[in-house]
Amino acid sequence: MQAVTEYLTLKRIFWIRINTAGVYDMKLGKYRPSPYTMRGVADVLVIKDNFPIFIELKAKGGRQSADQVLFQKHCDAHAIEYHIVRSVDDLVELGI
Repeated sequence: MQAVTEYLTLKRIFWIRINTAGVYDMKLGKYRPSPYTMRGVADVLVIKDNFPIFIELKAKGGRQSADQVLFQKHCDAHAIEYHIVRSVDDLVELGI
């Protein structure tokens, strides 16, 4: 989803990529979840007009994990904007 982050940068929109992959453990050969990271957090945080917008980046046909669905419900409960974005066109349709 490099195109999405490039678009945000070109449009001079304030955004942060959120990395929740954890720490790579060479002995185990996989990522270990960080105990300091909330699971399911969206990939990108956009600040627009002083309000947060969480963006979950998904490939065409990609689906949310159970943790991502729970995070979206948390956002909804607190009136925080949350969107699943599959392309730059999705951002344009959202007015971002």
